[in-house]
Amino acid sequence: MPAPTEDPDTAEGWYSLGNERQDEGLDDLAAKCYERALRMDPGHAKAWNNLGASRYKLGRGQLAADAYRRALEIEPSLLQSLVNLARVYRELGDAGKAEPLLARAAALDPSNPETWEALGRVRVQLGQSDPALEAFRAWMGCEPTRIDPYLHLAGVEIARRNAAAAEQWFLGALKHHPANPMLAHMLAASRGEATAKPGDGYVEQLFDGMAQNFDAQLKHLGYQVPGLLARSILPLLRREPRARVLDLGCGTGFLGAELAPSGAEITGVDLSAEMLKRAGARGVYAHLVKGELVEQMRAAPAASLDAILAADVFVYLGDLDPAFEAAARALAPGGVFAFSVEALERGEFALRPNGRYAHAADYLRSLAVRRGLSEHRMERIEVRVEHGVAVEGWLASFLR
Repeated sequence: MPAPTEDPDTAEGWYSLGNERQDEGLDDLAAKCYERALRMDPGHAKAWNNLGASRYKLGRGQLAADAYRRALEIEPSLLQSLVNLARVYRELGDAGKAEPLLARAAALDPSNPETWEALGRVRVQLGQSDPALEAFRAWMGCEPTRIDPYLHLAGVEIARRNAAAAEQWFLGALKHHPANPMLAHMLAASRGEATAKPGDGYVEQLFDGMAQNFDAQLKHLGYQVPGLLARSILPLLRREPRARVLDLGCGTGFLGAELAPSGAEITGVDLSAEMLKRAGARGVYAHLVKGELVEQMRAAPAASLDAILAADVFVYLGDLDPAFEAAARALAPGGVFAFSVEALERGEFALRPNGRYAHAADYLRSLAVRRGLSEHRMERIEVRVEHGVAVEGWLASFLR
């Protein structure tokens, strides 16, 4: 890309021209302008910050961080650089370096809800419960009618096994959103109520809200289920003709991407339109369908599928008998029904305070026998790490 032909002759002029190019989305040209400005005035803190912003948008994270650090050496209270550098550290997985930057930014501008949110999230990652609560309460003070601060406050209390405190935050949010299905489900969970499935609209609302940052959040949780599930069933999939696979609750397409090398014809199903948009961008699905998973299995022709898969999906259903019944009907002879669940040691299923269901291995086996499926594999796995604690589950597969 050619260098800009304009010659403003001053550092401030090159800085202003860089801002114009940045506003136009021409970040490569903008970076050249800022670099020119900084050769003339190395102490121009805002030029360093904006150079970092252009480098960040160009995918040059480490160079962006270098620029933000230079800006802060010159002007330690430059709010934009504090927030921007913290964002880079968060994406690099270094919450410890991000936290003091966000704390300084929040002190400089306590009216900014996004800074309080980011600070609270980082403190949760660091296991700092009380400081996280402080940040989330400040966020709630900025946006008292928004649901998210209440959910995060309740989440910290759930992690501390303080369901009564979590219940109060859900009740507080319900005052502003009395018909919200997510809040109703989470309130039931915090009270220890036994439900077979969430109320209508809960899952769709949950994942529409999570779609934008979903992939990044899973990285922080050490989420490995799609890879584990794919490796367990790939040896069972035929190559010719192409295996027909149904990916239940496909989300942004992690499992589809793991299965793509098999050449399978994969159909993804999800209740969230926002998730499906991101799954479609991966280019690995033959079809994407917005719908409820049991209904979609029932809509498939009998004995038409070679694999029905669900990665971390049945945590949003308690009673799995309808899913087993529909899967057994839709699978071709020799087909595989494989999925992950969170582990329950006894009983059948239980709704946990975090709003997710756990299932017992013997319960899964009993459903398989009832629906004519044979056990192929039942493996204990680590589903993810939540608030520094490993969440254990089952990786299960049954054959038709």
